[in-house]
Amino acid sequence: MSLLARPVVRLGLLVALVAAAHGYSVTSGLWLDDHLHWQSLRKAGWNYRDLVRASTLDNNTTHSHVWGTMDHGLRFYRPVAFGLMKAQYALVNWRPGPMHVLSLAWHVAAAMLVGSLVSRLLNDGRAGTFAAVLFAVFPNHVATVYWIACQTELIVTCLVLAAVLGYGGWAGWFGGVGPPSRVLHLLAALLAFTLALGCRENAIVLPGILIAGDLLAGRARHWRRHIPAWLALAGLAGVYLVLRRLTGNRPLKQV
Repeated sequence: MSLLARPVVRLGLLVALVAAAHGYSVTSGLWLDDHLHWQSLRKAGWNYRDLVRASTLDNNTTHSHVWGTMDHGLRFYRPVAFGLMKAQYALVNWRPGPMHVLSLAWHVAAAMLVGSLVSRLLNDGRAGTFAAVLFAVFPNHVATVYWIACQTELIVTCLVLAAVLGYGGWAGWFGGVGPPSRVLHLLAALLAFTLALGCRENAIVLPGILIAGDLLAGRARHWRRHIPAWLALAGLAGVYLVLRRLTGNRPLKQV
């Protein structure tokens, strides 16, 4: 194995590059709806309802006025992401600087997962390192890393990538694994997908991505074996849509 293909070397390289490219974010403080989320999370409890409420920008409460209107709100459903953000804020005593450091850590984790996925798909550690580095320094990620409110994007990226890796291990994208390990891979994928759905709405596309992965990996000929996994993914997506409809999009009380 070449030096660049080693995971420890990849991690060190990514930490250095992310620090160089995005380290200044530590001084950027709170901006835009960071202030709203900071206040909402401090007031919120740890229960499910409070975390749903904290992730909502609702004009009918004391939250905010979006584009000068009073009759519309941004009613997100992200209890998992906001629970993690509240835990992180509490850990760093509600200071934005250390919170930005945690955002950098999430970005490094996402880049490492990209590298792991590419390494396994191509069976080439150097290609994985290149992909991870490209992901880490890609200019479109600047706002995501600098804006604390966008930790939802960083977290859901990590969870979706973890789900793809788990499903790929179960489906045999990376070579054969034993039955016990296959079951654990699938359970890990389903857990990651469940958590991702509670972080950001775009996680709903994951089942389509996994089915496309089966096609590209040449596993579609064994589609009957995949039906239970596909049904489980569809069931989780359906439960999410129901919960989002019942809880995320209903009128909320004032905070």
